[in-house]
Amino acid sequence: MLKRGEERFSDKKTPYTTFEDLRKELVSRKYSYKTVKGYIYYNRDFLNFTGKNPFEVDDNDIKNYLLYLAEEKQSATSTLNQAINALNFYYGTMLKKKFMY
Repeated sequence: MLKRGEERFSDKKTPYTTFEDLRKELVSRKYSYKTVKGYIYYNRDFLNFTGKNPFEVDDNDIKNYLLYLAEEKQSATSTLNQAINALNFYYGTMLKKKFMY
């Protein structure tokens, strides 16, 4: 059973992941509930967009996702910033990958 703030997803394009490691790290750093929820949302949405697992993504995947948010979804600057921060935290801080945003 899922606890509050714990989310899981599974669909045809994306392998199963819960982002429980991300949730625990954010909670332990005292991030707000809304920030935790947003970071998990953008990381899940990103993987659904790419159809890859977290260890397969590259710079182009992130650039294409941000372009998708900006052009197709017409997201506000603050939304793009939150998506960038969410991806940067998970891939940069937790998975130690270096990307150019």
